[in-house]
Amino acid sequence: MANDVGIEEQIARLVRQEVGEAEPGVIAAIVGEVVKAVEQRPGPDERPEGVPRSATGPGYRACVQCKASEQPGLHNRGVVTVTGMNRTGIVAGFASLVAEFDADILDISQTLVGGFFTMIMILDLNGLAARGRTFNELKQRLLGLGARMGVQVVAVHEEIFRGMQRI
Repeated sequence: MANDVGIEEQIARLVRQEVGEAEPGVIAAIVGEVVKAVEQRPGPDERPEGVPRSATGPGYRACVQCKASEQPGLHNRGVVTVTGMNRTGIVAGFASLVAEFDADILDISQTLVGGFFTMIMILDLNGLAARGRTFNELKQRLLGLGARMGVQVVAVHEEIFRGMQRI
């Protein structure tokens, strides 16, 4: 996928739609993290134990998380990316806010790329309803925290990424 410029351009376009224009390094870091996460998925012949061979088909990619996401009721995840200059407390601040909303961090990755701090979190959003909260409320709070910390935040519901896979 890393060599598929068309997909990378589509991801960059979607990121720009969410955050507006940003420094090219920021957009490139987000695109790189998304591509890296997708490339780490197992290939079509790598199935977890118990997944029948008949479950394979064109484009089927089996992994434990992917298989779980196909179960009813588990299509309520969010993808949050944070980029900017590195400083103390970025991960702690965002993790605390996510916990305040009763969302769960399913996966998190952070790194420094070209002097920029980058982080991507995959969130389980099912706990938001228990507190009468919505993804849009969480997204606004994440954006506000990012502004206060001087970092760029993109928060997207997983359905956006599912739509990209169909392109």
